[in-house]
Formats: sequence, structure tokens, C-alpha cells
Amino acid sequence: MDDREPSELAPAPPPPEPQPFKLYQSVLGSLALVVAGFVVYFVFQFVGALVVAGWMIAHGQAPHTESAFAPYLPQIIAFSPLASLAIVFGLRLMKQLAPDPREPRASLGVSSIWAIVGGAATIGGSELIGHVLSKVGAETHEQAIIVLALKVCPKALLYGAIAFLGPVGEELLFRRFAFATLKTGTNRFVAYAITALVFAGHPPEPRRPS
Repeated sequence: MDDREPSELAPAPPPPEPQPFKLYQSVLGSLALVVAGFVVYFVFQFVGALVVAGWMIAHGQAPHTESAFAPYLPQIIAFSPLASLAIVFGLRLMKQLAPDPREPRASLGVSSIWAIVGGAATIGGSELIGHVLSKVGAETHEQAIIVLALKVCPKALLYGAIAFLGPVGEELLFRRFAFATLKTGTNRFVAYAITALVFAGHPPEPRRPS
């Protein structure tokens, strides 16, 4: 009869596997991830503008002014969610995507209503701002290209891009990526401050390639 204790008879458990280092768990690491992510985003957007410009040149159009891009504004906007998805899935594959903040989320119905209202407000506001600025002789910049796009693009396509594709891209970029990363590596207040500043300063759509 074996007098040894059961713990002595059982095989020793295997040592725990080493966990990969998570950059987003440190202050410097989270900041570095966010900076790199935004660089990738703007490079992706610039490449999108180059693709549209190449398409225009191939079809005999000269992309010399921003207004020339108005017929292709929905396609340009579409590169926003594509860039954001590339960042999110790339970080997930590298196991460097911070956990979702898991804050209360609105239902699909409420989110859809807000998307429709926000899109209508964006288009209507751009038309109004462009009209007012043109009356006082000021430059309109992005309002002008949106107002012109309303005249030359199918409204359903343009509305879908502005009300759905643009917000989806920004939600993925600023909330799922930037805010989650900074919140994990620093704290909620720093995450809110940095993402708000970057959001306020980033252009609403890519400029034409020089």
C-alpha cells in the first residue's frame, strides 16, 4: 500500500505559458499605439485620395481642385471605415487591441434614429453654412465640397456615406481604438481629453493629394 499523500502521486501541473506583453497597459505604450494608429489612418486616407485621383485621371478628369473631387465624395468617405477596420483587426491579430470599454450602449433602433438625425443635420448644416459663408465672401472649404456633392452625387449614396460610413469609421477609430487604448494605459480623463482634442483637430475628409 502506497503511504504517499495524493498530492505526491499527482503529476506536477505544467508551468503557465508566458503572456505576451500588452503595450496598451502602460502609459507610453498606449500613447505609442494611438500615435501609430492615427498615422496609419491618415496614410490610408491619403492613399484613398490618390486612388480616386488616379481614377479621375484615367477617365480624363483633372483633379486640380477640391471641388473636382465632389462627385467622388462618397468613395473618399468610404476609406474612413476601411482604415479604422484595418487598425482594429490588425491590433487584434497582434494581440494589442485594448478591451472594449463596455459602457452602456444604445439599442439598434435608437442608434439608427440618431444616425439619420445626425446625417440630416450634417448635410443641412453644411448647406446652410456654405450659403452664409458665400454671402459674406468667406472661403467655405469642406462645406463647399459637400454642397457641390449634393448637386452631382446620387443623394442616397452621399447620405449613406455621410450618415453611416463616416460615423462608423470615426466610432471605430476614436472609441474602439483610441479611447479604449488610452483608458487602459492611462485613465478615463486622459482618454477623454486626448481623443476630444484629436477629434476636434482632424479634417472631416481627406484633402486632395498634392
